[in-house]
Amino acid sequence: MVTQIYKRCWIWVILLFALAIMGWWMQRQCSTGDIQEILSQYVLKRKTGATAYYKDRVTFFALQTKPCRVALLGDSLTDIGDWAELGQDLGVVNRGISGDTIEGLKGRIRESLACNPEKVVVLIGINDLIAGASPETIEDRLKGLLLLLKKENKAVIWHSLLPIHGEKFLHSSYHGKTLNRKIQRINHNLRAFCSIHHIEIVDVFMKLVDVTGQLRPEWTHDGLHLNGLGYLAWYKLLQPYLKV
Repeated sequence: MVTQIYKRCWIWVILLFALAIMGWWMQRQCSTGDIQEILSQYVLKRKTGATAYYKDRVTFFALQTKPCRVALLGDSLTDIGDWAELGQDLGVVNRGISGDTIEGLKGRIRESLACNPEKVVVLIGINDLIAGASPETIEDRLKGLLLLLKKENKAVIWHSLLPIHGEKFLHSSYHGKTLNRKIQRINHNLRAFCSIHHIEIVDVFMKLVDVTGQLRPEWTHDGLHLNGLGYLAWYKLLQPYLKV
């Protein structure tokens, strides 16, 4: 009798262990198609610069020729932020376009700098990454962009890419950790590049990351973009760099 109970217990242990392994495996094996479907709502799938929003924003930038001190260049993370109101400084202008990529930003440099800023702050690249570009490709694109901005005789500041929150953004902690590791790799390599080329660095990743290595959940609703608290934390870190 005792032997039979012992065997039954072991069977249950084995079944529970197998279920745990299956759950772990299913999370890891979540199809690329499923993840890409989640990501596609944040990344422009059409040709860079072809959307009406991109064209409208670039047209607006080109008309803003009143001198400015600092231009913030980037994608939706920059675009959404109300930087002038946060800092009460009209000399800081927002030149972000939601959904933009590194190549998209390179294609609108002239219009984005029409106000002739003394300093440019750059945060771009997450859309390239979640659209499938490799970290190496993104690093090369970012290096080319930063060197192009240096040729404009501007003081250049590079933002490290922000972390994401896996469960909120991808509904998967495993894929979230994978994406954050790629982000950290890009940030690490760009820090060395910026140091060599005398480009200032704002390490906003370390400001926004939590103990688990992802974007702090209280500072985001969708796991990718920031809420008001997140922007306030970001701005406090950025503020000293906005002085010319």
